[in-house]
Amino acid sequence: MHSKGCPMKRVSLRELIGQIWSSGNRGLLSPENLFDRIQTDGGHDAEGLTLETLVALLDEEGLENWDIARFAFSEMLGFYLVTAHKMSNQQVAAAAFSACVVADAARAHECDWGLQHDKVMALCAILAGWIELETFLHLMAYIFGKGGEPPISEE
Repeated sequence: MHSKGCPMKRVSLRELIGQIWSSGNRGLLSPENLFDRIQTDGGHDAEGLTLETLVALLDEEGLENWDIARFAFSEMLGFYLVTAHKMSNQQVAAAAFSACVVADAARAHECDWGLQHDKVMALCAILAGWIELETFLHLMAYIFGKGGEPPISEE
């Protein structure tokens, strides 16, 4: 429990998605398992993603070329919104990861947050019912204020 005025400890994206993954799957997150889940759910929209790209995103390294990831994870948001009522625990983790990647793309000025905001907000409202409160708060802090930098561009 955090005391009043005590800031939350920053959790890395890998730690955050790992917490969500392991809470429902009773196993540790592996990039390969997350990649398989995203490939399965994303189908054609995710076929251009590579495991190396996913690992770079999971480790918050950013990308030189966001085109494939930006498109794939934006489409994944839509997929998870449609299937939200019957998501598996793995899909909850993949959905949270997708929202984080889209926010990171916006912070890198690689996507229009205004076009993604409503999908991310709707997905977060759904994820709130699937994820433990403290973990959910870390998810919201990551999406909306990672490093004190919200995904909204001032440009």
